[in-house]
Amino acid sequence: MQLKVFVVVTLLGISCGQISDTIHSYRPPIEAARKFSFGYAVEHASSRVNYNHEAKSDGKVVKGVYYVDLPDGRIQRVEYRADKNGYEANVDFHGVAEHPVNYIRHRQGALTFAGPRK
Repeated sequence: MQLKVFVVVTLLGISCGQISDTIHSYRPPIEAARKFSFGYAVEHASSRVNYNHEAKSDGKVVKGVYYVDLPDGRIQRVEYRADKNGYEANVDFHGVAEHPVNYIRHRQGALTFAGPRK
């Protein structure tokens, strides 16, 4: 009788272990990359915010460009490409950098840039 119980418990343990391994080794299926195209722009003159971004993908390669207004008055342009080999960005700047003259003083005494002079 004890041998029968031992065999049943052993077989039950082995089968549970196999089920457990199956559950824990589950990996979701890999989906193919999808094609997309998007863009956005944010412009708020009084706060000197001006950003935009455009990107397109054919499912294998993502190409895009974005612009950022820098605090020194220049515009930073980043054109990029991303694929299975990695990310490559080309960065250039347009305009002339100006030393900021407008500052706002906080209570702690720290200086904060308030934007380029007009």
